[in-house]
Amino acid sequence: MDILSLIRDALHERYDIPVESVTPETTLEALGVDSLGLVELMFEMEDRIGVTMPQDFSNPVTVADLMDLVNNVLLTARLQAA
Repeated sequence: MDILSLIRDALHERYDIPVESVTPETTLEALGVDSLGLVELMFEMEDRIGVTMPQDFSNPVTVADLMDLVNNVLLTARLQAA
């Protein structure tokens, strides 16, 4: 599963952001993602990957931070399933 592609697709569908402008170094603020948008994006990630995102996550600043958060949630879910 390519987390960057999932995030790119979600941002493109929700905000019409060109996928090529979403890089790991890009800040969510530069993409126009505010706090409400971040919550909506987290719900979108839940739907796309099929796991529940934590409610007490620290706010990611960059796309890479969001990728790390999603990867950690996936890893935790896999460990709990094993």
